[in-house]
Amino acid sequence: MAEGGFFPSGVHGVIAALSTGGVIFTLVGFEQAVQVGGESKNPGRDIPRAVMGSLFITAALYMGLQIVFIGALSPAQLSHGWAHISFDGIFGPFAGLATLLGFTWLAWILYADAIVSPGSNGLIYVTTTSRLGYGMSQNGYVGSTLSKLHPRTGVPVYSVACTFVVSLICLLPFPGWQTLVVFITSSFALMYAGGPLALGALRRELPDHARPFRLRLGNLLAPFAFVVVNLLVYWGGWEANWKVFCAVCVGYALLTVSRATSRRPERPKLGFKSGSWVLPWLAGLAALCYVGQYNSPAHLVFGLAHIPFWWDIAVVSGWSLVIYYWAMAVRLPADEVRKLVNEVFDGEATAQS
Repeated sequence: MAEGGFFPSGVHGVIAALSTGGVIFTLVGFEQAVQVGGESKNPGRDIPRAVMGSLFITAALYMGLQIVFIGALSPAQLSHGWAHISFDGIFGPFAGLATLLGFTWLAWILYADAIVSPGSNGLIYVTTTSRLGYGMSQNGYVGSTLSKLHPRTGVPVYSVACTFVVSLICLLPFPGWQTLVVFITSSFALMYAGGPLALGALRRELPDHARPFRLRLGNLLAPFAFVVVNLLVYWGGWEANWKVFCAVCVGYALLTVSRATSRRPERPKLGFKSGSWVLPWLAGLAALCYVGQYNSPAHLVFGLAHIPFWWDIAVVSGWSLVIYYWAMAVRLPADEVRKLVNEVFDGEATAQS
């Protein structure tokens, strides 16, 4: 095995690649299927198929690409180790391999794909994210303007425009694609944290409620999933995550302004007691990122030292479980949950009629 084999940086390097190397980013395409899944005629069948199909197909595709790439490398290209593989004057490893093997036409196709693919990706994200703005407007969290539909197409045009503008602003603090990927991965992980929390709370309050898809062992998988998403944020490193936490603070500020200026009578209650875990969770996670193993300046400021590897995973996991069971302890009572669930179903029935 050349230069230390496949693990020259050990498990630490493999874990770092999950967020900073874009491994998780390649697998998050299932989210779009969930966000537009409410328009499916049979969500109990279609959403699980879309989610699992997206994960399996994408994982198989990228593993195949990695096998091909590793198998095509010559020993000379590994003379300085895996971390120093480069192709002079060529952008992108697969395009570099194609050029070296004489497949110049394939390299040009890959270059064209590098231009087209981000554009199509952005188009999909604008579409699905605009649905989130539309849903927040429908639920009364933001102004009613974002829920207005185009009279002919039925598209939430104001939500689409808002998403486009915010997306352009979010590109400003990132010097390159890799740092943007880490930011997006950590943002997704924070967003996904709500899923296991909601599942755990609903299993406790409405265990017998009708649902088209039933997840076995949900009470065990929910805290495990919450631990995983917190680890993904932590592994993203402080350099990217401080921007994520700042973005969350900006979001809370905008929510406060929206509620203070809104005149809508149907504004939902924020539920400060049931959400009392949110700010401590974010503050604790930010502190762990600051003194963690990944891109942390903690050894330079206030004399703080990095948490030793493996211990950091244990600490983040322990903090995640504390927050999870704190959230379960202060969850909404069954009567309020049932009322909110019925409002969702009544709203869907009204929209369909």
